[in-house]
Amino acid sequence: MSSTINIFHFNPTCELAVANGSPYYQPPAILKEFKNDLAGLMLWFAKKDDIVICHKTFSQEALEQLDLMRLNSSSLKTRAEAIEEISERKYKTNIFPWGWSPAEQYFVKNFKWTSDYNSEYFKKRYERKNAVELLRAICKESPGSFIISENELPVIVSSVDEIETMLQKWPKLVLKAPLSSSGRGLQIIRKKALDDSKKQWIKTILEQQNYLICEPLLKKVADLSFQYKVDSKKEISYLGISYFNTNNNGQYQGHLLNTVPNEIETFKKLIPENYFDILAENILEKLKQTIFLEYESYIGVDAMLYKDEEDLKLQPCIEINPRCNMGILSMEIQKKVHPDSKGYFEIYNGSDYSGFFKRAKTKNPPILMDEKLKSGFFSLTDINRHQRFGAFINLNDGQ
Repeated sequence: MSSTINIFHFNPTCELAVANGSPYYQPPAILKEFKNDLAGLMLWFAKKDDIVICHKTFSQEALEQLDLMRLNSSSLKTRAEAIEEISERKYKTNIFPWGWSPAEQYFVKNFKWTSDYNSEYFKKRYERKNAVELLRAICKESPGSFIISENELPVIVSSVDEIETMLQKWPKLVLKAPLSSSGRGLQIIRKKALDDSKKQWIKTILEQQNYLICEPLLKKVADLSFQYKVDSKKEISYLGISYFNTNNNGQYQGHLLNTVPNEIETFKKLIPENYFDILAENILEKLKQTIFLEYESYIGVDAMLYKDEEDLKLQPCIEINPRCNMGILSMEIQKKVHPDSKGYFEIYNGSDYSGFFKRAKTKNPPILMDEKLKSGFFSLTDINRHQRFGAFINLNDGQ
C-alpha cells in the first residue's frame, strides 16, 4: 500500500464559493443536495486505496451496482472516516476536489495537506471573460465561413443601458454572470424589452460582480467539449472531444457514450480534413499562454455547433471549465464501456431516484461482456427513494 493517498471530493459549486470568498460558504439547499447525492461520481477517478468523500453510507443496492462496474466502492468514506484513516495510518495526502475554492480549502484542512491556494488567482481562473478572450484568439487564427463571425462574438457589459443597446443588434441574448457554476448564472433574453425581473437580475449581478458577458442566442444543433489535462509539471496535453446535451436554458443534462451526433458528422464533411484536430491543437497552444497551467487539473473547453440561417457553424469556445468536469468524467466512464456499445450518461433530477432506478433496471437489465459494460442500466450514485438527484448510464449493444 502506498504511503501517499489521493482524496477525491465532489464540490460542483466551487465557482459560487470562489465568488462568495468565505471559507464557510454554504451553497443553496438544492445545490447542496446535488453535491451530496452525486458525491460517488468521483469514484471514476479513484484507484485502489484512494478515498472518495461522501456525505453518508451508500445503500447495499448502490454498492452492488458500483461493484458490478468494477469500481472501488470500498474507497467511499465520510469526511470523519477519512480523517480517522489518514491519522491512524500516517498517510501523506494529495487532494483532488472537483474544483478549488476557499470553502474547499477549509473543508480539507484536517487532511494533512499543505495548500498554496491563492483566492485572487482562483477568482481570475474561474471568470467567464477568460472564454471571451480565448474565443477571440482562436477566431483570429481560424477564419472561415464555418466558424462564428466577428459580428457574433460575445462582449463584456456593465450596465442595463449597454444590454438594451445589444438587444438592438441581436434579437435574442444570453447573459452570463462572471462567476457561477457551469450551466448556471445564465439569463436568456428572448424579448426586445427587458422586464422588471430581468432588470433586477442584471442589477444584482452587476452589484456583486461588476460585469456580465453578453452574446447572441445561437440556434444550437449540438454541444461538444475539448478536454485537456495539466499535470504536476505544468505541462498540458490534449485528451479528446466529448459530446453532451444541454436544455434550452443551457443547463447540463448528460453525455453521449461511444456516439458522435449526426449533425457533427455532417459538419465534418463540410470543413477541411482534420479540422477538429487542428483546432484542438490551436486551443492547446492558446491555453499555454493563460493562467490555467498554474495547478494540476483538467480543463474543458465547451463548444457549440449551431445553425446560421441554413449553414452549420462552430462556436469553438462557449465556456472554459478549468477544473474537473462532466466531459472528462464521461471519458473515464467510456473506458469501461464495450466498444460495440452506445448510450449515454445522464443526471437524474426528480423526486424518487430509487423508484426510477428499479423501473429502468427492469426494462434494461445490466449486462457485461469481456469485463466491459455491454448493455443495460447502471446507477453511478447512491440509490435512495428520498434523494432528488442521481446519475446513471443507459446502454444498448450498438445494433
